[in-house]
Amino acid sequence: DLTMSDLEVVKMGKKWVTVEFNITNVGKGPARIYGKTPKEADNVYVKAFLSGSKKVSRGATTLGGMYINKGVSNKAGKLMPDDSMKLQMKIDIRKKTKFISVLILDLDAYGNCRECDETNNKQHVVLK
Repeated sequence: DLTMSDLEVVKMGKKWVTVEFNITNVGKGPARIYGKTPKEADNVYVKAFLSGSKKVSRGATTLGGMYINKGVSNKAGKLMPDDSMKLQMKIDIRKKTKFISVLILDLDAYGNCRECDETNNKQHVVLK
């Protein structure tokens, strides 16, 4: 079971924000971060949204995302139980307004990693 925590803004400009966050495997078995093939499409994907609230709703704007392709020390691309990794992500925020200023990240948005609990995969931060 993967969880995301400690989401914080590292650098912010008018067009871009760089955020940093931790991913931890709180499950009892290894979590596959990198897919079984060399293609990125089966890796775990982090999707970014802008919203007017702390939840992803129909009014939320998708800002893109990133496939995780580095940071796991295990050669098989698995995050072992109780292991963590810290990642940074640069996101285009030109669609941000004073009414839509909550940045939400969704870990494993495409469901590439089997998990027992999908409810702990989102984190948010309010952009000033």
